[in-house]
Amino acid sequence: MNATLDKIRELTASIDNPKELKFFHGVVHKIIMQKLSILELNLQQQFSVGDSVILESRKGNLKGEVISLKQKNIRVKTEDGTNWTVSPSYLRKIDNPVMKEKVKQKPFVNCFGVRIT
Repeated sequence: MNATLDKIRELTASIDNPKELKFFHGVVHKIIMQKLSILELNLQQQFSVGDSVILESRKGNLKGEVISLKQKNIRVKTEDGTNWTVSPSYLRKIDNPVMKEKVKQKPFVNCFGVRIT
């Protein structure tokens, strides 16, 4: 990684023309975005509808279930009923069957409207 960064630094240091530097920036940005798309597509192919997952968010890790696969993102329904549309890079599959059951269990509401978990 450091060797790659050193090469990029060398290349940018050798460019004296602002137009050429902007062009170089655009090319590098395009290459990075293409590579990122490929990596995220490969990640997305590891998920299926119904998979139990952990969603890494600003609010902490949330348990949920994959409800649909979009072109670039995955829709997840968390235990509290919130739907999230996220990049696959923010998800991890739950492989532990005990954790999977906890995610799939839905709270029972009795005839008085009291939630029983």
